[in-house]
Amino acid sequence: MAWACWQGTRSVWGSTPTSAWGGPSPIPLASPASAHRKENSNPAALTGREMVPARHNLPYFAMGCPGQAVTFRNTKVYAYMPKDFAAYEADPFTGVQDAVANAHKDGCDLMVFHPGYLDAYLLDHSTMTTARVREADMLCRPQVRAWLEEQPVQLVTYDDLT
Repeated sequence: MAWACWQGTRSVWGSTPTSAWGGPSPIPLASPASAHRKENSNPAALTGREMVPARHNLPYFAMGCPGQAVTFRNTKVYAYMPKDFAAYEADPFTGVQDAVANAHKDGCDLMVFHPGYLDAYLLDHSTMTTARVREADMLCRPQVRAWLEEQPVQLVTYDDLT
């Protein structure tokens, strides 16, 4: 799973390490397991996504709804969702361009990617099929990285969010 986050006109872009998820990492910078968690939470009430960070004393990041900020450490993080998923599925780069063009000035805009290649299991168990292949292609394209380097964005990791 890859992610991207724009802070104001600054950017966070990366993907989970190969060792964590078993797949290739086009731009390995940080793992989404690094996230925010309240210290006084009841361990009995943890969800599956909260258990691993709690067990390994990692901060937990709770994804927010698109357009609504979630605070991670002291940074507002907005989850980006494509407005036109059909256009995004045809070319995910349109979503990256839209996220950069409409970045929030008071925080970080987060994009989550699911790059990969199709196998029988994914075809049988997921509705996100074509987008995975196109995201893998887009994330590995040198032109996309070059375009991002021309934008007023900065590549950072979760560790850079304070």
